[in-house]
Amino acid sequence: MNIIDKVNKVKYKIKSFFIKNYSFLFGLLATVASIIVIYDFLEKKYINIYGSNTEDIQVLNLTLIPHRYFLDKEIISTNLKVRNDFYATANILVTIKNYSDKKVFISSYTIKKDKDLMSTATSGGKFTIDINPHKSTLQTINAGEKKTFFLSQGINLKKIMPFFNTKDFKDAIYFKHDDYYMISNTNSIKAFNNYIDKVYNDSKIELFFYSNYKKLIKIYELKLSDGYAIANGDGKFDHGSFLAMIHAIKKDEYDYGKAIYLEKR
Repeated sequence: MNIIDKVNKVKYKIKSFFIKNYSFLFGLLATVASIIVIYDFLEKKYINIYGSNTEDIQVLNLTLIPHRYFLDKEIISTNLKVRNDFYATANILVTIKNYSDKKVFISSYTIKKDKDLMSTATSGGKFTIDINPHKSTLQTINAGEKKTFFLSQGINLKKIMPFFNTKDFKDAIYFKHDDYYMISNTNSIKAFNNYIDKVYNDSKIELFFYSNYKKLIKIYELKLSDGYAIANGDGKFDHGSFLAMIHAIKKDEYDYGKAIYLEKR
């Protein structure tokens, strides 16, 4: 048998297979097509109900904002010393930009972090979103615009408190410009990042932002130890501003109300 005969024989076998199994193959293709259609339908339905992560919503900056009594384990209340729930606690101030062509509403959020970073202290107010949508102040971000707001749940920073007595921290000089706190020594930022990595097993933070009632619109992940000297829109922590605020607290020059500078962001 020559090569041409062999090829013809193979072609005949293939043709015979398809003729004999036509019904089966047709049914298989129809089943696969149905599964794809159903999956596509369910996926759209799921997204419509629960939402999905979108690249049109981008986190630009995050800043740890310490409470005015950040360094005080106790405070005076009605002439009595009481435990300060905001000791070593800071709230995250986040700036988000809407790159879509539609208005976006952020109604709530959730956060995942190491247990050592968890705090029971919470804050509220006009520019604050909460884990519970009923307790949140709805944040509206118009198309192409950005918005800065607080996350209600505090971050426990007790493990980093010794850093504020180190030479790396003390050598830094802080100043304010238009109510924005800044620090002069960028080496302090590197030392602070390294210190965070040293004292926390895992400094990763995951943020989930929702619109409507728990409809996911953004997932954002970063490390607390990945901070910069000044906010530059790259989605990192502005640790320069945070350390400058701690310097101001130590010198009794901290203005908590102006520190949030929300209208100027």
